[in-house]
Amino acid sequence: MDNIYIKANKKGKKKIGRWILLVIVLTLLFFGLFKGCQHTIRAINNVEAIKVKKINVKAPSIVSQKELIELSGIRIGQGILEVSTLSAQKQLNKHKWVKKAKVRRSLPSTINIDITPKKVKALAMINNELFYIDEEGKKIDKFTPGHYNDVIVINSKQENYPRAINSIYELKKLEPVSELAIEQDVLSIYSSKFHFKIKVDIDNIDASLSKAFMVIKDLEGRGEKAKTIDASLPGNKVVVIGKY
Repeated sequence: MDNIYIKANKKGKKKIGRWILLVIVLTLLFFGLFKGCQHTIRAINNVEAIKVKKINVKAPSIVSQKELIELSGIRIGQGILEVSTLSAQKQLNKHKWVKKAKVRRSLPSTINIDITPKKVKALAMINNELFYIDEEGKKIDKFTPGHYNDVIVINSKQENYPRAINSIYELKKLEPVSELAIEQDVLSIYSSKFHFKIKVDIDNIDASLSKAFMVIKDLEGRGEKAKTIDASLPGNKVVVIGKY
């Protein structure tokens, strides 16, 4: 019995030894292939024809192309296969104007950067300075004359920006709207379509506007004007302020 056990144990050790040897051989083989690939890539990157010679940037004019290229980390003269497109995209997505960045190689020597910018939905006065506000009601950047001059101005606390932005979609009847203000649940609207301010319940904009338009039509029929039409009150109440 002892001899049988010793033989079985020797066979088990031989199998384990073979597996260890196989693992070592495969590891060395893969390491050799990996090092060989590295040498091959280095050799390819040294070929002048496939170095980065041109970087094309598609982005809105308000964003500096030079700034985006610097942020991407991509350099002219760099081996094009050395460029990590994922890393460049990650860096570009940190830019205040970038909603989504896409970086692509165009062999042999061109990199294309496509920027999907954040959409400007409004302007807002913050600490006596105008800022662009995005679709989520978040601050993007300081206002630059000549860019997005025709958007709505929000006059309210910053925590109210998302509600103000959401209300824009429901104000089609008043377009073009020039300014919005929110105080508690009352939305004050200024539109070049009318010579007065309209106040509505921000949680029930459509019903409030319907009430306001009935009063506006009645005033127009009588040739009268007002400074404010307050349709934010509950029920069918509408208050006309500053009628003349």
